Amino acid sequence: MRLLKYALVLPVLVALPLVGGVTGAPSAPRDSFQESQDVRVRHARFWRPNSQSTLVEVIVGLRVGAGAADAASAPRVELVVTDAAGQEIHRSSWVDTISATVRQVARNEGSVELAEQLRVALLPGTYDFHVMMDTPAGKDSTATRVEAFEEGPLLSDVLVSGGIRILDSGERPSGAELVKGDYAIEAGARVVLLPTRSELWYYLELYSPEGSEPVETRLDFRVEPAAGSGASVELERRILLASPGAVDAAKLDLTGMPPGDYRLVVTATAGERMDRRSVGFNIGAFGTGPVVAQAGPPRGALTEPQLYDRYFAPAALDSTQVSQLVQALAVAPPGPSIDRSMLGLDTEAQRRFLARYFSRMDLGPATPEHELYEEFSDRVAFVEREYGERDIGRPGIHTDRGRIYMRYGPPDERLLLPVTQNRGVEAWRYTRDRSRKYVFLDETGFHHYNLIYAEDPNEQTLPDWEQRVGDRDVVNEIRSF
Repeated sequence: MRLLKYALVLPVLVALPLVGGVTGAPSAPRDSFQESQDVRVRHARFWRPNSQSTLVEVIVGLRVGAGAADAASAPRVELVVTDAAGQEIHRSSWVDTISATVRQVARNEGSVELAEQLRVALLPGTYDFHVMMDTPAGKDSTATRVEAFEEGPLLSDVLVSGGIRILDSGERPSGAELVKGDYAIEAGARVVLLPTRSELWYYLELYSPEGSEPVETRLDFRVEPAAGSGASVELERRILLASPGAVDAAKLDLTGMPPGDYRLVVTATAGERMDRRSVGFNIGAFGTGPVVAQAGPPRGALTEPQLYDRYFAPAALDSTQVSQLVQALAVAPPGPSIDRSMLGLDTEAQRRFLARYFSRMDLGPATPEHELYEEFSDRVAFVEREYGERDIGRPGIHTDRGRIYMRYGPPDERLLLPVTQNRGVEAWRYTRDRSRKYVFLDETGFHHYNLIYAEDPNEQTLPDWEQRVGDRDVVNEIRSF
């Protein structure tokens, strides 16, 4: 069976309410990968000290067989979460759209697998996740048990993957990736390495109680056959663990290991504290690796024709607004980057392109609105109104303030400082996700603000920015802002 990952669609994250369960000492964690014939589920647990809860990343894999000849064969999936007493905590269902591409790959390869991602917060206790799939060809189901942490652990579960990368500032992940902090992790219900791609990537978190002193922590890694004994790979890694914790993400080179099922065992030791986690993966033979293809839109999302009629038809947008939207996508896309050739299309072609682009990115498919598009279009309108330099014919999206606003939204803090009677400085700070500061200077007195200073590795600070400001008191205020 081949593995199919969403290539252009953003991951669907279902945030369940924080729920309680029966507390007690958790038993030894199970291997988080279980499977039936047609549906698989994998999970990894992470501690959240602020809420004293366990965040569970869940990946559901659905097998699409070669008989998926038309859209009517799209699987209906139901997720039920129960506590230790068997009480139902949550129930949800969805239908996975199977595109023509997916059906063709299934016919060629015998089957493919669609991966769905969910995120759940749990109070201490024991929970069962039941996943059921219903198609015209039949039904299948599987379950996995989750032991939510009773108190802060030393070590999270370990996420393994065929690839991990660091997201650039403002970059969005693809639908095939699960995001943890700045890391985009290839997601699938099963991790399969190949002889030609034999690096096993891992992501884990370490936790240190508030106020505790930094301590050297040893991480011991063992790769061993899932059945039998004897380690194939052993290595050690040391990090300095300080409150509130640390992240470790790296790769293990498993070149030369024979095909088969394996598990990665990680042991963390920090002073008198010790935790151990294990996770399964597979090394396949040639021709058994993942297939990446484009899937259909997320379940429940507005279709491309519906989006066109609602947002992009001539009755909804004039040609100037259409052009502004496409220009904004070229400068600060909310998802995948676009080819700049789209700027040269005629207006009707641009309308169709916009509907197609946003049909792949409906983050709130349970609602009748397309929240991401509406936020994006509101920013475009604001930037054009507030930052457009009409006297020189420069659209707002092509100004420095407009570009930064499109990428990050309104700043959390803003500082306005006069330099002379006609010239001024505007400084912005963002504090929500990470500390960023941008400083714009009106050098001409005509309200044309240019970026001169930025605490952002993706933006350039002018080497002579202090001389351009020309006022030492203003420079000091900028530095202390």
